[in-house]
Amino acid sequence: MAEKWRRCLKCRSIKPVEDFDGDEETCRACLTAPVRKPRASASTVTTRRVSVDADAPGPAAGAAPSASAAAATPVVRNIAPRDVRGRGDPEVRARRARVRALDRLAEEYPDDFARILGEERSSEGLT
Repeated sequence: MAEKWRRCLKCRSIKPVEDFDGDEETCRACLTAPVRKPRASASTVTTRRVSVDADAPGPAAGAAPSASAAAATPVVRNIAPRDVRGRGDPEVRARRARVRALDRLAEEYPDDFARILGEERSSEGLT
């Protein structure tokens, strides 16, 4: 039964021998199909991040910005990867949650955290 079927080298489909011309390794459908034009590659995307510079010229430190200036300049906030919640697979999300929990423990109990971290680093041979 295997003699009645062949795999086309172009479309990789398994087809009956009748779909091939003699000893051709490409089926008739692939040989007679019109040649497609190559697709144009997608344009590259450029991302710009706007940062607020304290030394940049602008309104005085105590002056309130005008309504048109506030509407024209969007507020861009850089978000640390660990602050992005609910994105990624569960393993990555669990790792981010653990890092955030360790950060909070370090802030709330700095002495205990420093002691435990020192013990663990010394057990790893780090100083």
